[in-house]
Amino acid sequence: MEQLHEIRETVSAIKNVIAFLKRSGLSEKILTGLKQSNETRWNSTFIMLKSFDESYQQIQDVLQKNHQEDRLSNIDSSVSNV
Repeated sequence: MEQLHEIRETVSAIKNVIAFLKRSGLSEKILTGLKQSNETRWNSTFIMLKSFDESYQQIQDVLQKNHQEDRLSNIDSSVSNV
């Protein structure tokens, strides 16, 4: 049960990071497209996690350059790997 809670928190944190990057325009600095999840597409969470995983280093670099690296602190890398 604890592991399920960790997974939900990590997915939520990734969703928040991607939303921040898109709202702030920083997602344009990431070469591969970031996908957001939505409730109407059953596999959109998987697609979001995959795009995050593939772009993780770029996301980390962009956030560090903009002094926002703390946004990654709630993401458990052992859970977020697809």
